[in-house]
Amino acid sequence: KNKKTNEFLKYWRHCAGGVAIAFGLTIPIVVSAVGVSVDMAQSYLVKTRLASALDAAALAAAASASDDEDEIQDVVEAFLEANYPEGKIGSTTSVEVSLDGAELTVNATARLDTSFMKIFGYDTVDVVAETIVQREVRGLEVVMVLDNTGSMSTNDNIGTLREAATNFVEIL
Repeated sequence: KNKKTNEFLKYWRHCAGGVAIAFGLTIPIVVSAVGVSVDMAQSYLVKTRLASALDAAALAAAASASDDEDEIQDVVEAFLEANYPEGKIGSTTSVEVSLDGAELTVNATARLDTSFMKIFGYDTVDVVAETIVQREVRGLEVVMVLDNTGSMSTNDNIGTLREAATNFVEIL
């Protein structure tokens, strides 16, 4: 029994370095996983920024009175450039606009230069966003609050108010 105990202790002393070797072998896997997750988190940030800027650009373009796709494309690109500046993370590579009746579809692609995924041969990640906007004017709701207190009886204020209210309604 004593011999077995001595052999076990001898074995234990020699295997203690095995944990260090196993740990050393897993470090590249752990570092790679963390690096890839950092790059993927940045690509998600780019997608969020791109989608937000694309929504603003599509709404602005949908509000324009023009039905010319080139003019709408120019409006989308101008708003996208203003809301998604080049100095930030990711860069816009393409913008596509299509108009189908009252439906405006806008697609954009942004490119992110990776930091850690270059190790695996992925120098860039392309992120795509799309938005669809209906170009319809469904009506306008207007509320007019008019003063009819005693102060309106002087200097024909009530007559001026009536004329202004009538002009307002006729203009709309």
